[in-house]
Amino acid sequence: MYNGVGVQTARGTGTNGYVQANLSHVMLSRKRVDYNADADLARNEAMLTKKPDEAMIEHSRKRAVEVKCTEFEMLMESKGFEPEEIEKKVGDYRKVLLSQLANGELNVDDELDAKNSHVKQLNAMGERDRFRSAFGIKEDYVPGSSMQNMNPTLPDLNAVVETDDKKALLELKAKKKADKKLRKKLKKEKKKQKKREKKEKAARKEREAQKEKDKSKKRRKDSSSDSSSASDSESSSSSSSDSEDERRRRKRKEARRPEKEVKKEVDSDDEGTRRRNR
Repeated sequence: MYNGVGVQTARGTGTNGYVQANLSHVMLSRKRVDYNADADLARNEAMLTKKPDEAMIEHSRKRAVEVKCTEFEMLMESKGFEPEEIEKKVGDYRKVLLSQLANGELNVDDELDAKNSHVKQLNAMGERDRFRSAFGIKEDYVPGSSMQNMNPTLPDLNAVVETDDKKALLELKAKKKADKKLRKKLKKEKKKQKKREKKEKAARKEREAQKEKDKSKKRRKDSSSDSSSASDSESSSSSSSDSEDERRRRKRKEARRPEKEVKKEVDSDDEGTRRRNR
């Protein structure tokens, strides 16, 4: 048993009696975190833009000055100066360094302890200043005011922040909601327009296909009419050829008749003419 957890004796449990936590068990109710986007963003922004304590930074600078003084004292001791003279010269050196530090002539920020939280904040502030100067961002810049040029319908955020008027902030929120609604409407209209364009394209394709079918039908009809005219011409040519064949046959038959039949026909013709003359 440990901290009131477990059994008093391991006898009969089939275990060694060692009590340990079940690390695979997840307690969702305990580990659930309620996120608040606005509050979290404000907290993170405050942490990032937090300024260091000037008193602590000044104390760290004085410590750096004191380190320089101790180094000077150790140097004089190594050279064999007397303690009274060392103390006097070190005091004078300390006064000079402190006066230079106060006037801004001496910069010991690079020699400060980088592990100190206030020093870290000081370095971060310097990096932000360099970033602002590189991009030409002013110190009185308000985040989000650059969107004013992109969307002129929005009110001026700088004026809103300066006046700190609740009505203006409420109007700004209402304007943002209206802009969101307009964007949603525009998206819906774009979707509808795309659907219409798709339907029109499908209708055009169907019309083109129907036209192609009609053209193919006309071509078939023309080809069938051409074939019928060709068959008629062939039949007429065949009939004309048949009539010519019959004429040739008749001529051949007449040529094959005997001369007597021809004479009889001639005589009969002569008698008919005579009778007419009479």
